[in-house]
Amino acid sequence: MGSGDQYCYTDNGKVRAQGFEAEISGSPVERLQVLAGYTYTQTKFLKSINEVDSNDLTFSSSFVPRHMLRVWGDYQLDGALERWSLGAGVSSQSENSRYNRTLKIEQPGYTLWSGRVQYRVDQNWTVALNGNNLFDKKYYATIGAPGWGNYYGEPRNFMVTVQGAF
Repeated sequence: MGSGDQYCYTDNGKVRAQGFEAEISGSPVERLQVLAGYTYTQTKFLKSINEVDSNDLTFSSSFVPRHMLRVWGDYQLDGALERWSLGAGVSSQSENSRYNRTLKIEQPGYTLWSGRVQYRVDQNWTVALNGNNLFDKKYYATIGAPGWGNYYGEPRNFMVTVQGAF
């Protein structure tokens, strides 16, 4: 119940979110750095204010996806091209959803690809071109209700960075 930008909310019970994260990084071959991470999250009603038996009920809104995977690799070229490095990454997640009364707003899982080309100017300076969402995937960064809270994620974009280390 509300008017304009004012809304009223009420407690609907108790929910538990639990899961785990795992991350591994290293250099499987010379000049290649790899980072991979996985996150699993499960949400469940512990107690519902409604008189419905809440045992083994999955929480009806899953703002956080159940599965998330991120992998990034960076390779430094050799020989005459040793000042150059190339990077590529992928970020993938399962579907997420939200119930608004009897309407379910859901987003299917999606995958985003990114890349980077870097040049080492000298021992202190690097210049890099970073590309994000390279295939211009349309997705929601957040999901809300039919009339609010659904915000698109960033479209394909590029950024030049200059970094100095002293």
